Amino acid sequence: KQQLSIQINDLQRTKDAISRTIYSLERYRKSPPSGTITLEYIDRRRIYVMHTNINFYEHDLNVYEHLLTQLKNDLIMHHYPQIYYCNAGTFLNKERFLKQEFISDRIFVFVDNHFPEKEIQVIENGMYACIYTEDFDEEQECAARLLEYCKKNHYEICGDYICEEIMEMHIFNERKRAMYLRLQIPVKMKK
Repeated sequence: KQQLSIQINDLQRTKDAISRTIYSLERYRKSPPSGTITLEYIDRRRIYVMHTNINFYEHDLNVYEHLLTQLKNDLIMHHYPQIYYCNAGTFLNKERFLKQEFISDRIFVFVDNHFPEKEIQVIENGMYACIYTEDFDEEQECAARLLEYCKKNHYEICGDYICEEIMEMHIFNERKRAMYLRLQIPVKMKK
């Protein structure tokens, strides 16, 4: 009975991973063109966070790849299935985003309801100003555009900046690690 319960849980996690992959493909297919700025409601999300010992903004894509590998190994070390290793993201705290100081050492993956509760953090639901890009190297330029958009529209920034990898496209594209990113910041409308 115990062995069956383990197998059922494993199959459920695999099913959830396939559902997340299909959802990501659909979201990418229906996402706006690169460079588009939007205001969106984003539901509550659960994440597994790993702190690194370096500021990945000071390095190139190879270091980011290395950090993703470390995150994957961290999941394995904690006996979490590799199926959680998708849709990675990074944080920049609110104060640094406002100053456009790109210093961060937190990387994460989105997880579902079957992930152990004690290991997760929650990103609360709300309105987010977002900008989309398909170029990893354009993140800082796009983040500056996002901040300018918030100022122009008198939005109050009320949380940390997130860079979310919606889709990796390197299997379809011969460019370096082609990604489609949604850069986002939680906002409130000033009254």
